[in-house]
Amino acid sequence: FVQKGLDATSLAGEKLYESQVDAAFNKALERYNLTIEFFTAVAATEETPHYAFLVEFSDSPSPEKKKLFLRAVEDNLYRENREYQFVRESQMLGPPTLKVVAKGEFERFRRKRLQEGAHDSQFKSPELTRDTNFEKNFTVVEELPLA
Repeated sequence: FVQKGLDATSLAGEKLYESQVDAAFNKALERYNLTIEFFTAVAATEETPHYAFLVEFSDSPSPEKKKLFLRAVEDNLYRENREYQFVRESQMLGPPTLKVVAKGEFERFRRKRLQEGAHDSQFKSPELTRDTNFEKNFTVVEELPLA
């Protein structure tokens, strides 16, 4: 069951807001001194519902640093949203995955959206979406589960 309203999703009762995802990501980026071109949290409604984090890194962090980053995002979401922590710990919501997209994918996506009629000054990629097809706009080059 996915609900969306006011930039929020709920897969298992967690009522996760875009602002909470944004805060969790920014704290993890700062902690590990990483820079990104974009990120989007996708509410994945597969057999075990979970969140998939699409990220285009500006640099090329090591696999270990990416795993630490994903763990930090998860820990930050626990602090940002107690309901998220509850549904994760009760296993109603599966562990998140980090999906690294190829370099230049965000810019390609942005250009495509502008060609489709989006206004450059108002273009914003969602930081949280329930659109499971959103990922199809990007080439995923690496997928890391939460260890």
